[in-house]
Amino acid sequence: MRRRYPITVFALILVLLVLGGGSVFPSKLKVSGALNAFFAGLSPYADLENRLAELERENADLKARLLIESLDLGNSIRVYSSYPFNNRSEIAIAAGSNMGVSEGDIVTYGEDILVGRVKTVTPEVSIVTTIFDPNFETAVRVGEDSTDALLRGGNELNLTLISPTAVLTEGTVVYTAGPDFPYGLTLGNIQSIEKEEDGMYKKVCVAPVFDIKTLKNVFLRF
Repeated sequence: MRRRYPITVFALILVLLVLGGGSVFPSKLKVSGALNAFFAGLSPYADLENRLAELERENADLKARLLIESLDLGNSIRVYSSYPFNNRSEIAIAAGSNMGVSEGDIVTYGEDILVGRVKTVTPEVSIVTTIFDPNFETAVRVGEDSTDALLRGGNELNLTLISPTAVLTEGTVVYTAGPDFPYGLTLGNIQSIEKEEDGMYKKVCVAPVFDIKTLKNVFLRF
């Protein structure tokens, strides 16, 4: 008789399920809908979106770390705001003769991007003439081939005195090569090239590496 108890219990459960089918099946449908929604969130597209969002966060964090490392803010000098005048030819920095600054000192963004040269000095503030000054010019070299040229400043940086046999390409780096600045400081990259019909270079524009309107910190080369 004891062996029949499991069969009897099973039969009772089956009867209850059949009689209560009206309430059991809707519950099953609700559970099924919830499971479908859950697994839909695990589709390949959802996973791809999550991965892209994660990569964007990692990219933003990496950019922030690289910026901090390149500027080394602990040793940098603050740039005073020029708003609302926004004079690109000159900037004022929070360092002067009290910190050992002298006329002619070189000013850079990061360690090797040329901003300009100190023009005047007071005990606590110095004025820097930037590469965007219309009178700025310096000898430069371009790219791995070390093509010689002259860079002239202003609102638009241009290369002149380029050999007609030189081969220039957009995106190539332009760096200092004259005795008036330390050798190899970055000035920018070639942005556009125009040629005459005879093959001579008509106009070569250089895009600076930094935006002077948002420049907050610089370094001094004493």
